[in-house]
Amino acid sequence: MPESMRNLYGEPPDAWVDGSSLNLLWGGGFFHWGFYIGNTNETMPFNSENHEYPYNFEWRPGIYYTREAKWELQ
Repeated sequence: MPESMRNLYGEPPDAWVDGSSLNLLWGGGFFHWGFYIGNTNETMPFNSENHEYPYNFEWRPGIYYTREAKWELQ
């Protein structure tokens, strides 16, 4: 993992593999954010089914960012 990502938060991320994807989740008592890293041909809908993490933002093909928030990024 790049050093710049390891230092996004004071603690290391929770990381787990789900099928062929890697999930990274950071955060504390008030806020969490994460990355989903999968195959480049995988897509995720912008509006997720998860009420805690309602939006998926595509960073690159197969790489998505999500966070606890009810508002969209501009």
